[in-house]
Amino acid sequence: KKEEIKTMGMVQTSRVRGQLPRDCDCFLQSNFFVSKMGNMTRDVHFSFEDVPKKSSLVCMKLESEGYPKSTALMIADTICAEYDRRLKLDEEHTARKLRHAKKINKDFMTIANFENGINSELLTAIKENDGKRLRALAQEISPGRIYSIQIFQPDFCSYIVQKLTEYKQKVGDDRSRPNSMNSQGVLLDEIPGATESLSNPLVEYIIAPLARHLLLPYKDEEEIFILDNHRCFSVEYDQFKEPQLALHFDNAEITLNIHLAGSYSGGVIELCGDKRLAEEDHSTKISVPNNQIGRAILHFGNELHRALPIKPPQHSSLCNDEDDDSNCAPAHTSRTNLIIWARSTSYRLKHGCPMCGTTKYLRHGILKPK
Repeated sequence: KKEEIKTMGMVQTSRVRGQLPRDCDCFLQSNFFVSKMGNMTRDVHFSFEDVPKKSSLVCMKLESEGYPKSTALMIADTICAEYDRRLKLDEEHTARKLRHAKKINKDFMTIANFENGINSELLTAIKENDGKRLRALAQEISPGRIYSIQIFQPDFCSYIVQKLTEYKQKVGDDRSRPNSMNSQGVLLDEIPGATESLSNPLVEYIIAPLARHLLLPYKDEEEIFILDNHRCFSVEYDQFKEPQLALHFDNAEITLNIHLAGSYSGGVIELCGDKRLAEEDHSTKISVPNNQIGRAILHFGNELHRALPIKPPQHSSLCNDEDDDSNCAPAHTSRTNLIIWARSTSYRLKHGCPMCGTTKYLRHGILKPK
């Protein structure tokens, strides 16, 4: 018998498998993100057919492509360090989870009643499988492709942020960075209780029905588009460090980006079209605000997008209106979002990895259920 967990008045089966190890070896040769440095005029993602293991060899390759030696050296060091990090990632992640399990209660982030944290109108529409109501609740940004919708209750967002803060205080720097582009944030799979009671139900009971009713390509291949694993993490933007995120696409079939906390202006999400059709088509660029607590943007993982810089909100100084502005410190500006990269094993086995677009490097032993 499958283990069953009561959630949202329904039964959660073992179909959603949480976070899997690396499922495609293109991760070791593609999409090495390097922030602007040296004479670079913009942030760049580098990819290689076969990543040279020595910085000097990477440097030689970059010089042959026209980079000055000083810049090539800096880029090469960054790429080789990231390659080493990726190579050890799964092993270190497993070891870290074991360490945390010894010093953090296994129920640290167990949520007793997940559905209480969900927008009540959304919850009702999902339980009743009411596609018409779901479409009415969602703001259509681009038909069949991008939507904005209220997912969480504000109090639930506060609870999640509180647990993330407590977790960081308990483990300090002994935690994984959320992805290769963000250094500030938390990988939820490392938090005891978070996968079973938060991210798994989010994929099965929120993202899957939303995708089924809203996202058009999903409908075309619903029989194989089964969301059965994910990567869930928080990202933190700060006006002084990582105030923005460069153009990229996600290692996901579907992405849900939920705003949890923050006081800021700016910071809109720009969506720039399907990466398979064009690297960036400014004619299709869409700007979506991302500042309402508990509200999310739902889109396909292959959608090119970026987060523009956050800025201090208007009238943000820490003083009263009658105070002399010259003596007032500006309010700290930050933002915390919860990102869920929902993934489909069956879709990848047929259409390939969303990062490299092929099945050539897929690790079938990881993808196929035991």
